[in-house]
Amino acid sequence: MTALRVALLLLLGLAGREACRQLRVPALVGLTCLGVALALGGLAPDALLPPDGLFLVLLPPLIFEAAIQMEPARLRHDGWMLFVLTVPGVALTAGLVALCLWAGFGWNPAAAFLFGALIAATDPVAVISLFRTLRVSDRLAQLVEAESLLNDATAAILFTLALGMAGGAAPHWALAPVRLAVMLAISVGVGAALGGPVAWVMRLLPFGWPRFWLSTALAYAVFTGAERVGGSGVLACLVAGLMVRRWGRIGEAVRFQRRWDKLAGLANAAIFLVLGGLVAAHWRLAIAPAGWAAMALTLLARAALIYPVCAGARRLGQRVPWAAQHVLVWGGMRGALALSLALAVPGRLVGRDVVLSGTLAAVLFSVFGQGLSLGPLVRRLYRAPEPRPEREPVLP
Repeated sequence: MTALRVALLLLLGLAGREACRQLRVPALVGLTCLGVALALGGLAPDALLPPDGLFLVLLPPLIFEAAIQMEPARLRHDGWMLFVLTVPGVALTAGLVALCLWAGFGWNPAAAFLFGALIAATDPVAVISLFRTLRVSDRLAQLVEAESLLNDATAAILFTLALGMAGGAAPHWALAPVRLAVMLAISVGVGAALGGPVAWVMRLLPFGWPRFWLSTALAYAVFTGAERVGGSGVLACLVAGLMVRRWGRIGEAVRFQRRWDKLAGLANAAIFLVLGGLVAAHWRLAIAPAGWAAMALTLLARAALIYPVCAGARRLGQRVPWAAQHVLVWGGMRGALALSLALAVPGRLVGRDVVLSGTLAAVLFSVFGQGLSLGPLVRRLYRAPEPRPEREPVLP
């Protein structure tokens, strides 16, 4: 029955994506609205998934497909910037949001830090799905996608600490760097241990379905295995995908790339249907003023992070144009992962409702605000310059 429900969800996602294409509606917005409509009609898309199905069923193919599209050389060029954005940047964003909510809006300290921890990291699902439709430079697209994939480990550590503090436990701040290092080591180790051998086996297989099914099994095995042993499934899947790209000879297989594009597209469509169902189930919290204030602080904290980091990167020879910096700020979207973390907060904790309200507001603003306006913003910032008029010849 679980497999049939997941198949039904994917079929609904496929139909919804095709309807958005025919109606020329952004898929990010149209699928979310469809999920809301289905939930209000009695068929909640999130009910079609098993527990943790959003992570373990729909997320692995999306992350793996993004990994095999990346250029490792470009990631190395922006290595310093990515490190700052994904480790200290996430921590500083979480702390800034929490401090403002506590000191300026009177939130409970534990609830404020809990919200800051789960909202600090950009969401790979929303970011990847939107930036694949925008005409931006490859470097900018990969920088935004890589940030959304790599900041998962830092956000997971902060969320664990915040959840313990909200439950009354004393937070062990001194152990946070150690936990982060251990999680990174586990994630990279699992991704490399499974991704390396599978990549070499793929070189021996014919170009066709065997390679695709083997890589699909790898994506799920790496993601699930890393989560089971205390690592980050997102990061492990990213490492495995990069190894397959490097040693699996997939650059010669056009059909392989197309099959992965289709699988990732189905998973992406299903995720936004689920997102719409979750929004419909908690719509009263989504309209709370406190939530929208928290969303505004999240966007301001994003700007306070991006512009100084890009200024520092310029001194190191990693120049980011002003137009790209604006896109980085406005493209830091939050989505289904942040909402899933908020829903995982126990109901007995003080301040759970305001945390969920702020997360719903941030997600709705990402989908309908940033999702609808980022395309016009990119076209305005990157529009081609008008040709200069030719001078008339000077007559003798």
